[in-house]
Amino acid sequence: EWRVKSVALTAQNFFYGLAATDTTLIATDAPTTGDLMGFYSVTGDGILLFGSGNSAVMTASSTSPGTLVADTYSRIGFRLEGVALTGSSFLEVYYNGVIVANNIAAATIPNAIQRLSFAMGTQTTAAKVNAIDWVRMAVK
Repeated sequence: EWRVKSVALTAQNFFYGLAATDTTLIATDAPTTGDLMGFYSVTGDGILLFGSGNSAVMTASSTSPGTLVADTYSRIGFRLEGVALTGSSFLEVYYNGVIVANNIAAATIPNAIQRLSFAMGTQTTAAKVNAIDWVRMAVK
């Protein structure tokens, strides 16, 4: 779970989550790696998507988990149970403490080693500011 905010949401892309090592984690239109699970926005308006992927295939959520509000903290998180390789995984997605998606297909859960990851890009030359208040991770 992350507690995050963006001072201004216009003209920026970001990713918060877990991902395989990648030095170019986000591009102008989508995360650039398939081995990840996390929240991202690439539309410059703070509308969140949740994506999870195994190898080169990333699947985005069909509906937005929520929309960030400028200069306001939001809690975004997910809970994974099981192991993707066994096909018995279960992934739940939360926004501000409320479950917004579950039963995400095990085939889209990463099987590569995952690392805590954050990426931010801007669609203009103007500087953007994001704040991460805290990150909470647990292994069950």
